[in-house]
Amino acid sequence: MSNSFWSSPHTVVRVAGGRPAQRLRRLPRRRIHHTGLCLALSAGLLLSTLVGEAQALVVAPTTMQSPTAAARSTEPGSVQALLSGGPGSVRDIVLNAPPGHARAAATQTPDETPVTAPDGSVVYVSVADDYAPDVGSVETYVAFLASLAHGPELSQLHLRLVSPDQMRSECGHADVLACYRAFDDLMIVPGRTQLTKTGPSPEYLLAHEYGHHLANHRLDPPWQGIELGPKRWSSLVRACSRITHHVLSPSAQGSGYLLNPGENWAEVYAHLRFPSAPWTFTPLLRPTAAALVAARRDITDPWTHPKLRTSIATLSAHHVRAALRLALTLDGSISATVAGPARGRAELSLVQGTHVFAHARTSHGRATVHLRYACRDRRTETLTVRLDRLSGEGRFHLSATYAG
Repeated sequence: MSNSFWSSPHTVVRVAGGRPAQRLRRLPRRRIHHTGLCLALSAGLLLSTLVGEAQALVVAPTTMQSPTAAARSTEPGSVQALLSGGPGSVRDIVLNAPPGHARAAATQTPDETPVTAPDGSVVYVSVADDYAPDVGSVETYVAFLASLAHGPELSQLHLRLVSPDQMRSECGHADVLACYRAFDDLMIVPGRTQLTKTGPSPEYLLAHEYGHHLANHRLDPPWQGIELGPKRWSSLVRACSRITHHVLSPSAQGSGYLLNPGENWAEVYAHLRFPSAPWTFTPLLRPTAAALVAARRDITDPWTHPKLRTSIATLSAHHVRAALRLALTLDGSISATVAGPARGRAELSLVQGTHVFAHARTSHGRATVHLRYACRDRRTETLTVRLDRLSGEGRFHLSATYAG
């Protein structure tokens, strides 16, 4: 199993009772993503018509759609109109690194110029050959980016200004308004754009793209922030659960673009600056007050490490079970370990109600169980770390780590 959430074809597995598991249709595998499964704590939401009804805990894959070019066109306009015009529909693409590609450091390349923002952040800017804005225009872009809610990741940003005609060659896709290259922190945006009643202003486009850059520098293990969004926001909107229920499409372009949680996060980020902007993405992720609070926390107080819970239990013929209950409010991995006397035998399990999701028997007094992808279906799910005596007695040390 690889590090990524995304899956090449697998089978939806019903861990609880119900109808037999059904198979998903096979979709093309994408070169830049890897395989894996998602374990979802489900409160009984309906799956899409591909899967049927979900019960308790399900193991489910997500398959990505192949990207297609967005149906969007722009015409050259005046760079002096940079910070005018209203927000509108954004159509962009995020480019991830191919396997084995090392992430580039935020260092200046020969064609870039360091531009210092008003807050002291330094952004490395390059300009396409056929577009030559004056220095004031470049500084306007950087100053606007610095005015957005951000952290130290701003100084890791590389910004490239191109003409709309160059967007295809620079981003690898026709008819997109902009793109963000996650593997080297490069934001490519038009240096000129035609402002229309339905298209986004350059301001709004910059805010959307910076949302991708910020997510690229936020943790959401075992997934990538660039794909699902930062930890607190993606957990609050239950992005993982909705993906396993096939109502969101991770990393999708083409027809699934508006259901892409990474793109919806970027729109939520833009709405922090433009709260009155119309919401043009999926209504499922329309920003609520709670979602905006979670988004702001992801910016100013990012998630950095899992929680740890510990407990000591004494098992004997008169006390055969111990339990450690976890209230899950964030999605992510869960691990539990037990250490006890070498001659004491016990079984360690992760359970919810009558459903056992993982279990292991101690060997020389030790055992570990792990759920790599644990996704909530409700705001708070309760999972129990359970230890059952098999033979012997003594003190056992239980510990569990989980996202939150």
